[in-house]
Amino acid sequence: MESANFLAQVTVALEQARDNSYVQAAGLAWLAYDILLTFPSEVEYIWRRRFNLPALLYLLCRYYALFHLCFIFSVSVAVRPSIQACTASLYISAFGVPALSWAVDLLLILRLHSLYGRKWRLTGSLVGLYLVQGAVTVAMATNSVIQIRITPAPAILGSRPGCFSTTNSIPRFIVTSWVIAMIFGAVIFGLTIKKLIQFRRMEHTPSKVLVVFVRDGALFFGLILALQIVNVVVTAVAPLPLFTICLPLQSAVYGIAISRLMLNLRASSCKGDDESCGETTVVTPQVYNTWRSTQRHLSDA
Repeated sequence: MESANFLAQVTVALEQARDNSYVQAAGLAWLAYDILLTFPSEVEYIWRRRFNLPALLYLLCRYYALFHLCFIFSVSVAVRPSIQACTASLYISAFGVPALSWAVDLLLILRLHSLYGRKWRLTGSLVGLYLVQGAVTVAMATNSVIQIRITPAPAILGSRPGCFSTTNSIPRFIVTSWVIAMIFGAVIFGLTIKKLIQFRRMEHTPSKVLVVFVRDGALFFGLILALQIVNVVVTAVAPLPLFTICLPLQSAVYGIAISRLMLNLRASSCKGDDESCGETTVVTPQVYNTWRSTQRHLSDA
């Protein structure tokens, strides 16, 4: 009777793990398709332009997300993968998405720093929250990895794909890191929406670069925030095999949203081989300093 119950539990867990691999495949296909669609623009506005920190963060967000999804998907569908491969997949899943989010968040802080006219008090507050988020995430991810043990799959499972792991308890405490990430995302989204409202009230047409940044930024930041909210809910209630089911989609969104935002910014400000990639537009005196700073820094982003 006990062996039957064990087999039933394992069967359910394997079905949930299969669902997880489906989400990984969907995230990977989505990201790969977007890379193919935007690669000509990437060559034009990233590879042929001056290389700087935003370009480095762009490439990190774009291609680390692709590597991340390829690796965890390949391990999840492999038949009896090695303990080393499963351990690497566990660590990449635990620390890879946070690392990707740190690169994205740093890029967003740079954008808001320019958008708000280099207000160091605001930027300092964002950096402080950024560091707190990073420290909490590392602590929570480390504790969760310690509790999960990768073991060889029981012979009764046959040739079922994927890794087999055990744990004494589901590390629900990691929801703390997602709550902090959600708060940070809400702050970023709120600051972007605030600028969007300000631009709509302007008497003169703002710079096209500013319009693109605020419009696309509100859309993409809102999407990231929505996924973070879903992550909080899933982490709080999902069984262990579905514990990280949203992470592949979040990795794909990070890789797509940030790259789309940067490519749209450069496409709106770059013309031909003009390395300055800027344009001059009349704005109201109240937002002149913000416009002047943003024109200089966003056009190089």
